[in-house]
Amino acid sequence: MISLPSDDPVAQQLQNDLEVTEQLLRQTLTRINGRACDAEILPLPGLCLPEDDLRADGGFRIGAFYRWDSDAPFVPVDAAVSVCGVSVFRTDMNVSSQADFDDLIVRARSRVASETPYTWNLAKGNHFAILSATVGGLGVEQGKYLVLHASTAEFGREYDDLYPKQSSWFGDAIEVFSRDDARYLRFIHGSPAERFFETADSLIDYQKTKLEVIAQIIAEEAGASMRPTTCRPHYGMPDRSSLAIGCQWMGQSDGPFPLLAGPDRPVYLIEPDPALIPTLTVDRKTVRIAPHGLPATASDEAVKSAARGTVVAALHRLYSHGRRSGQ
Repeated sequence: MISLPSDDPVAQQLQNDLEVTEQLLRQTLTRINGRACDAEILPLPGLCLPEDDLRADGGFRIGAFYRWDSDAPFVPVDAAVSVCGVSVFRTDMNVSSQADFDDLIVRARSRVASETPYTWNLAKGNHFAILSATVGGLGVEQGKYLVLHASTAEFGREYDDLYPKQSSWFGDAIEVFSRDDARYLRFIHGSPAERFFETADSLIDYQKTKLEVIAQIIAEEAGASMRPTTCRPHYGMPDRSSLAIGCQWMGQSDGPFPLLAGPDRPVYLIEPDPALIPTLTVDRKTVRIAPHGLPATASDEAVKSAARGTVVAALHRLYSHGRRSGQ
């Protein structure tokens, strides 16, 4: 495992936990495939403990990229795969107060419920919708931007979802590899894992379209225009042999990525520095890996270090709906 240098004992313990998870992945995959198999976990700035016990007890942490080597389809189910991300839209909407923005959101939410198949979860957990403004930067147009952060809540804890429970469609296929120290790894492999990945893969485009539709409805209710500028998932399966949990993956020419850094800071748009940002091979393509957010307590220096690139825009909040936090 590639470790992050840190003097913080909590961060070090999180990395120690991930080292065991990495070992469990290797041991499990070696047993399934009948040969020595490798696995690697890449922790990123902002690494933290999940709020849900399922991921935490299963050995997964937020703010890390997981990948493995396997001949057979394989999924570690306690990663609780979903797709979540941040999309940024250039807009010319004219909103003059928080009350006006609240009214706008109420109207848009009603239309989303009546006209689309999507679940509005822009105020759930750390999700949000914000109208922001920038004074411009390196190649970023001045003006207002709508920033949306949400997940594929439509695939919640129902029978056809990807949440690991006994009643899930793959519940009977879940196996467990455990150690004497009470650490374990729950997984599926073979055809259930292939079906799982196909579903997870389809949700990446689904989530992108969902946020585009919601943004369009918000803009229409404001009598304004909008156009997408960036969309970055930070939860999901980039390919059959990898997981991103609280970190972004992008191609080498995909442009800036958003970095969340607490409710009192802007949303930063970062142009990655190829010399600083980690790169991995995913689905035979070179991708860049970046953190999606930092704790609200992160210092300015920590934000600068985590960016690993050039801040091309700082999107300052004008009005917001939901929680604006780092993670």
